[in-house]
Amino acid sequence: MNKKNLIAIILPILFLLSVIILIITTNNKTSSYDDPYIPIGFSKINNNYKEGIIIKDNLDNEFVWIPVNNINISRKEFKNGEITNIETNKEIDRIYYGEEVKFSKLYNYAKDNPEYNIDKFIESIKNNGGFYISRYEMSLENNKIYSKPHMNVLNNVTRDEAFNYSINMYDNNDIISSLINSYAWDITLEVLNDKEYLKNKENTNKNILKTGESNDIKFNIYDLSGNVSEWTSEYSSNGYYSFTSPCVQRGNNYSEEYLNPTIRQYNGIDAKDDFIGFRTILYIK
Repeated sequence: MNKKNLIAIILPILFLLSVIILIITTNNKTSSYDDPYIPIGFSKINNNYKEGIIIKDNLDNEFVWIPVNNINISRKEFKNGEITNIETNKEIDRIYYGEEVKFSKLYNYAKDNPEYNIDKFIESIKNNGGFYISRYEMSLENNKIYSKPHMNVLNNVTRDEAFNYSINMYDNNDIISSLINSYAWDITLEVLNDKEYLKNKENTNKNILKTGESNDIKFNIYDLSGNVSEWTSEYSSNGYYSFTSPCVQRGNNYSEEYLNPTIRQYNGIDAKDDFIGFRTILYIK
């Protein structure tokens, strides 16, 4: 057999093998609420979904898996630790998401990047059994954000700055990174399933602490109650900023008398304060 005929035989075989490998690797991307898919570039630190599975990337950023099993995926209302679903069209509490407010930066971004919207986030949860939330409030170093312990919290950022940092955190074919939305926040609190944690508690810390250095830890997640309030992609129709659709912060901060992870506060889109930071989520494509 001459060389030309040998090449003619080998090339189709190599092509067939590459197709088979591609099919195998593509179909191997499985996920469930109790056994989540681990994105490329991440490794699993622990394996107990009831305590909060932690994953870490090669830069030591840590995220916690929020398992969604038999939970109504919607916005929630919290009162004395009780959790109920909110009808989004209620006149008493009309809150809209950024991608639904047509003059917002989030909406314009979602038009050009259709993978970033609430529907896609919800679809990912249903298909994969949950999502990942940053274990810590975000920090900044060399113009990159991190979810790592013992770092200064990134505060004094506007809502859009928090949004831009979040969507650019990863360039990964497996996942989408985004600023946390209200669905993600409320589902996280429901997964915690702790009425006492959802109630007001006295704030004994009067200064901002570094990430992961407070006693506020639940389900392996730090500072959902306090340290700094956190920007979300949520908009509110309430308040003095109605002409710009005020942006919603969740949780409370070091300067308040009481801490509570369920609190919703509104602020102007360009507001910057030392008591406002943010948190990033990841969801599987």
